[in-house]
Amino acid sequence: MQRPIYLDFQSTTPTDPRVVEAMAPYWSMHFGNPHSQTHRYGHEANSAVETARKHIADLIGADPDEIIFTSGATESNNIIIQGIKLRGHKTCISHSTIEHKCVLETCAAQGRRGIKVIKIPVTSAGQVDECFLSELPNDSIALTCIMYANNEIGVVQPIKGISTILKSKGSLLHVDAAQAVGKIPIDVVDSGIDFMSISAHKIYGPKGIGALYIRREMRNQVKPLMFGGQQEKGIRPGTLPLPLCVGFGKACALAKKQMFTDMEHVERCRAIFLAHIMEIIPNCKLNVNAKARIPGTINLRLPVPDIDFILTRTQDKIAASTGSACASGFVEASHVLSAIGLTPAEAEQSLRISFGRTSSVQDAKQAALYLSEAVSSICM
Repeated sequence: MQRPIYLDFQSTTPTDPRVVEAMAPYWSMHFGNPHSQTHRYGHEANSAVETARKHIADLIGADPDEIIFTSGATESNNIIIQGIKLRGHKTCISHSTIEHKCVLETCAAQGRRGIKVIKIPVTSAGQVDECFLSELPNDSIALTCIMYANNEIGVVQPIKGISTILKSKGSLLHVDAAQAVGKIPIDVVDSGIDFMSISAHKIYGPKGIGALYIRREMRNQVKPLMFGGQQEKGIRPGTLPLPLCVGFGKACALAKKQMFTDMEHVERCRAIFLAHIMEIIPNCKLNVNAKARIPGTINLRLPVPDIDFILTRTQDKIAASTGSACASGFVEASHVLSAIGLTPAEAEQSLRISFGRTSSVQDAKQAALYLSEAVSSICM
């Protein structure tokens, strides 16, 4: 049976075969505990972990000792938002209104504990409102959370400029970069980032592993959420999943090597898809058409009452989504599309499509045809 064309790379990516190959020996041959330093098995495991850590650091311009392994970006986000030390007059945290649910809900939980939470609006183009940012109170905000690239509309924020504003306010900057790392060049030092979250499964690595970048000077500003060991500099205790660490490192090494090739490829797929679907359905619209976005991403509004009906009709032919996979099962308008000014009805007409390393030009053409046929069947 033919598999549907995969168009949901912002949700997750297939593990690259080269990553699977790199991980294979670490399940049963080189299986040592990387924290056991009294024998060869432990030494081999530790060496593999540190090699992986270096690959991750190299991809974002960090030093290896600034990388903390976690289970993924959700845990990394929680560690920073819940673990940031609030001292003296620094009693607030802030975040943009288009953050991932795991950031929004963790900040809301902090609000229920009595911490003041400030929400930063975005423009209709999906960019953080820098005028609002400039008017934030001085010296009272401990942490501001701004995602590097949005998981629904793909818009990339001007992180370096945002960091400059926040530094003048005395706020530390936390960046959820799960959608950006490995897809566009990132330099944490040049961008002025204090903390950054990453997930391996967004860049053709295994699920269940991620990382947290903590600028060296900021390590004493974070309290651990769990206790039980001094692994990962005491920030995240527990035995590291050796094969997953190795796979994550390999995925980062591959991303660094072929990033620009991947960018060019997915942009070509995107352009071909849009050219075809706009020709067949001229009254469909892009919700955001920003130049600063993750390559290969589209958030498209189709002339139908409910996009879910289209996805149901085409589920054997294409695999796309209406938004974040983390919101599946909850019937509500996308908070991201609402934040950029769409009505609930417009949000219900919207479809998220993303191309990736394994996409083909033929996939793009065929997917546009499948969607247009489904729309035409409704509109007839």
